[in-house]
Amino acid sequence: PPERLAKAVPDMQTLSIEAFLDVWDNEIP
Repeated sequence: PPERLAKAVPDMQTLSIEAFLDVWDNEIP
């Protein structure tokens, strides 16, 4: 959901791109 991505955007500054993409992939059914 967009809310989850909005929350993840600030976290990208701490998390690696790979970790962010892994979470994003889990958000997609």
